[in-house]
Amino acid sequence: SKLFYKSSELYGLFESAKEINKLNNVIIVEGYTDVISLHHSNFQNTVASLGTAFTKLHLQKLKRYSKNITFCFDGDKAGHEAAWKALQNCLEGYTDDLRIDFCFLSDGHDPDQLARSNPQKLKNSLNNTMKLSEFLISKIREHLNLDSPEDASRFVNEISLINEIIKLILLGSFLILIYMIKIID
Repeated sequence: SKLFYKSSELYGLFESAKEINKLNNVIIVEGYTDVISLHHSNFQNTVASLGTAFTKLHLQKLKRYSKNITFCFDGDKAGHEAAWKALQNCLEGYTDDLRIDFCFLSDGHDPDQLARSNPQKLKNSLNNTMKLSEFLISKIREHLNLDSPEDASRFVNEISLINEIIKLILLGSFLILIYMIKIID
């Protein structure tokens, strides 16, 4: 609706804003129960999208609070798929001042369970994350045999395409910066 746009809202952002600013980091989880459990376990810089995949609108909103973003997902197939979708949606809004990391929980845990059963293990997991670039490359390599010339070529082509997208995004950011400098002068 015109009043409420679900794809841009984040559950727990109002309650988390001060802690996100203080820690200069935001943790993004998949669901509101994860947010509640993490808040109860003193991870009060946690938010979640409202039943939708993470979008570039979410990213734009969060960049106002912190440039350090950590996605925390279940380590299962669904968690990896959600992370991949989040990564793809982040690329369009990615700027060179952002740090985006991914945390995949092991042992069949989800953030809600781990926050309640072993907050220290959750903290350790959040301190041992995968950078956006590492996740991107591992995901592209996932079904490729780089010993095969055909697969190696596919890998290079996919990385080159993503590299071109990132260059365009960074060029756009650079041009905006140049324009702003000229306005100020």
